[in-house]
Amino acid sequence: FIKCSAFPLKDSKGNVIGGMSVQKDITESKITALALKKSAEQYGSLFLDSPQPMWIVNYDTKQFVEVNNAAIRHYGYSKEEFLSMTIKDIRPPEDVEKIYNLERIKEGGISVYHGIWKHYKKDGTLITVEITSHLIEYNDQTCTLVLVNDISNKLMAEWEKERERINKEALINNTKDTIWSVAADFT
Repeated sequence: FIKCSAFPLKDSKGNVIGGMSVQKDITESKITALALKKSAEQYGSLFLDSPQPMWIVNYDTKQFVEVNNAAIRHYGYSKEEFLSMTIKDIRPPEDVEKIYNLERIKEGGISVYHGIWKHYKKDGTLITVEITSHLIEYNDQTCTLVLVNDISNKLMAEWEKERERINKEALINNTKDTIWSVAADFT
């Protein structure tokens, strides 16, 4: 790739008497720019098409800046709806103040936060999520990249298992009958 610039040469009266051309080989910078563009597209695709809900929020305003397809499917908001909201809009009122008091840790030089939160889906369902977030620079803004894992079903299964254990224990402790446990293998 060659970049050319041409300039007229004029005499003292302003008449054009010739021209000058400057050429510069910009092949290397064009190749670098194309490689950067391809890399950005590939990483953008990794974010947008990840099976885990993810988003990017402005660190100061808490405004959604970008959201991936999994978050759109899981939460029920359109991309436009997400981008018109802040992270506070999906949190219960009692959690909003906690957003500003997050304790971040350093992992490999990166500011990281791990925590359990409650989020509202568009249909009003309250879910429990585990998030991991990292501070990043995105579009010349300090932002937070957030990975979301909905643990509502896991917590419900654990609760059901514990309830079952308590019920079984109560049955055993409160019966007047004798209870035997026999192995099913009669060989």
